[in-house]
Amino acid sequence: MMDHKMGNQSIEIETRNRMIMKYNIAGIIMNLLLSVSKIIIGVVFASHTIQLDGFNSLADLLSASLSIACTILGAKKASKNHPFGYGRVEYLFSMIITLIIMYIGTGAIIKSVQLIIHPEGVPQYSRLVIIVMIFSLVGKAVYGIAVRKKGREIHSLVMQMTGTESLGDALVSAAILFAMIVYNFTGVEVEHYLCIAISLLILYTGVKMIIESLTKILGTRVDPELKKKLIQLFIEEDEIQNVSSIILHNYGENIYVGSADIDVDEKMSAGEISALSRKLMEKAKACGITITSIGISGSNYEDPEAIRIRDRILTASLKYPSIEKVHSIHTDLVKKEQSFCIVQRFGGKEHEKERNDLLSEIEKEYPDMAVQIYTSLNA
Repeated sequence: MMDHKMGNQSIEIETRNRMIMKYNIAGIIMNLLLSVSKIIIGVVFASHTIQLDGFNSLADLLSASLSIACTILGAKKASKNHPFGYGRVEYLFSMIITLIIMYIGTGAIIKSVQLIIHPEGVPQYSRLVIIVMIFSLVGKAVYGIAVRKKGREIHSLVMQMTGTESLGDALVSAAILFAMIVYNFTGVEVEHYLCIAISLLILYTGVKMIIESLTKILGTRVDPELKKKLIQLFIEEDEIQNVSSIILHNYGENIYVGSADIDVDEKMSAGEISALSRKLMEKAKACGITITSIGISGSNYEDPEAIRIRDRILTASLKYPSIEKVHSIHTDLVKKEQSFCIVQRFGGKEHEKERNDLLSEIEKEYPDMAVQIYTSLNA
């Protein structure tokens, strides 16, 4: 199979969805067994923490079920109202799972504090309890590591969160085992204090997960390597003199939609430009990327005077700290017009001033020409 970022999109998504379904079905089976056994044992042996761990496993079962529902919904074909599909639903489901985690963690803290203040009974740590908790610890740890690793491999935020949640449960099981050892040797009951500590850790992890989910929903910059590979494919075409910019939007993992700007010889005909645009769109489509539009800039690279002006503009522009790139330089010596586009860094305070200073500098050097500077997005 090809690189997930440059391979066949439909095959990659199908493979990814199968992986998510496979791991979550395994999680449902495991958590169903663990939740039932731990809740029963917790009630029988008067251990609030084991009961809590059982309800935690029920939450994991719910999370796994939500992940499956998310996968099914996200795989729906594009519709009139959602022309780019439903891939982003994964980010919403990941937030729901995180809120469930935080709800369980908050409830655990409240209940533990209540039991510290008003104990309900002395826990009984039998051999059966120890065996179940060891099984839970090993099962949750192995499953959590495997799911989180696979989630990173296939870029599934929901799977990564499910894996993190399972590892958090493994910590709870480890804490309960530690509390058993302490109680058996010293008679001191510490499980509620450990439960509070672990719940605080779970809440902290939950906050980080929510921030990550919100970041995905708001939109982030696409991996520069993906854009770099697409540019390399484009510049293989002899007609292209420069790829000015590529802007991509993420509509779910491995679902990219965007536009491109290229520079070609200004003497190309409309028919030649149309054929080239279609060819570039097909190249992008083969990589799992939908290019909806291609902006064309015609440049004159034959006239010595136009070349001299281009070099002067490049030299003048790139001396300003905020300007990263200059492209789409067009010089019309007959109409006395000059235009070009600059790409400025994010977060610069001097953007407008430096752009105006550059405009003044070019206008001063070429007073008989109408100069126009455009600004493009560095995304």
